[in-house]
Amino acid sequence: MSDTPLNVHLFEKFQFTKKNYRDVYPALESSVVESQAGKTVIITGGSQGIGKAIALAFAKASAQNLILASRSVAKLETTKAEILKMNSKSNVLVVGVDTTCEADVEKLEKIVKDTFGHAVRP
Repeated sequence: MSDTPLNVHLFEKFQFTKKNYRDVYPALESSVVESQAGKTVIITGGSQGIGKAIALAFAKASAQNLILASRSVAKLETTKAEILKMNSKSNVLVVGVDTTCEADVEKLEKIVKDTFGHAVRP
């Protein structure tokens, strides 16, 4: 029997890429204060779960503008309050959006352009 843990064998068996990356990059690390200073970030699904955690991480990293989009505006308002408690300098915009609806996504893009003066860029 091999001394290599089972999870390593499973990982190698189901590896779909030639190389794996496990590094944490400073630009994405929320503990690096001001790593996102001056940035505008759109977070879909920002009302709960992973989306909310991402929104809080960007606030901690001093993102200037956070656009929180989700179907649940009430939950987004709760996330917004948490963000402003953490970073009162962030400008937080809450937008009710169903990302499965093309008209809603176009509405979000128009709101971002009208509010921040530029189109959405990937």
